[in-house]
Amino acid sequence: MGLEPPARRQEQPRALTPLRGRRQRTAARARLEAERAGLAFLETARAEDAIARLEHGIRISAAMPPAAESGRRHTKRALLW
Repeated sequence: MGLEPPARRQEQPRALTPLRGRRQRTAARARLEAERAGLAFLETARAEDAIARLEHGIRISAAMPPAAESGRRHTKRALLW
């Protein structure tokens, strides 16, 4: 009888869990309703995905300076202050 590590549980990949799918559907519905109502939708963005998120429709982003600069270059907007 040796000391063996406990067996690991088999976990589903994150993309396949029912709760994650439900959250994605809820977020998509909320985004659609905000768009229909003309409301800006707040999301986060990183420098790598700032342009894709802007093209997806976000108008307000909580981002670090590199992502903000990337978004400003893409939209040709200047700092407001």
